[in-house]
Amino acid sequence: MKVELFVKVIAFVYSVEVAVGTVPSRVYRMVVPAGEEVTATIDNRDSGIGHNLSVALPGGEAKTDVEPGPAEQTLRFTVPEPGEYDFVCDPHAATMKGVVEAV
Repeated sequence: MKVELFVKVIAFVYSVEVAVGTVPSRVYRMVVPAGEEVTATIDNRDSGIGHNLSVALPGGEAKTDVEPGPAEQTLRFTVPEPGEYDFVCDPHAATMKGVVEAV
């Protein structure tokens, strides 16, 4: 199974498209299948402001570099087992954060 997430960053807010459909506004939870590779495309549209996507996984983080927008990055990661794993934008972790739920 191929899992693709399209993450847009506009005005310090994550917006996520998962295959088809869109979850607008603030995203606090992304659901992915455990054991499958996830490809997340991060589209930072905040001109001159650095953002990234960092997912805390067992054994370490999967994350992109912090890049000022406009910029597009790709992050590939696999959540090995079912559970909840935190994700953040490192420079704005107090407000841009949520949970990746692997099922």
